[in-house]
Amino acid sequence: MKRIFERLLDEHDADEVSYQMVRGYVAVRREEIRVQAGRSVVEAFVPQTHKPGAEAEVATTSRSCSPNSNNTPADSAATSTRPRP
Repeated sequence: MKRIFERLLDEHDADEVSYQMVRGYVAVRREEIRVQAGRSVVEAFVPQTHKPGAEAEVATTSRSCSPNSNNTPADSAATSTRPRP
């Protein structure tokens, strides 16, 4: 793009054109050329169908429990992978 910008300045005295304008135009034009050539990127949208709170992902770490540990049943419930009612 820098080359295109410099050529516009040198060959066409386009002093009112900024580098950002050239960059924006080139980005749009490249996509148009890809579409015309049949090589455009297919856009896809996959709707989410689960209800909020119905699914969860939890990262757990393994840790050992010793008789002197302070682990309680509440600690293990906090890391449960089952959905809450």
